[in-house]
Amino acid sequence: MPRLALVVVAVFGVLHLGGARDQVAVLSGHAATLGQLAAGLAYVGAWFALVLLVPPLVVANLCRPATARAAPRTR
Repeated sequence: MPRLALVVVAVFGVLHLGGARDQVAVLSGHAATLGQLAAGLAYVGAWFALVLLVPPLVVANLCRPATARAAPRTR
């Protein structure tokens, strides 16, 4: 779980530093090329994943040690 969160943050960071945020205008119909469309949609997808997916993954990872102590494994 923490690896997936790190991957999402890294992908978003790369897209943001690469200037893909400027290409989000494709959502309002201002795409000039297919590359701009792809960059804009990738940035929006990464942003939604960052906002909706990463926080629950981090909370679940933080709760994992507490739940492991509270409920010992049985066979």
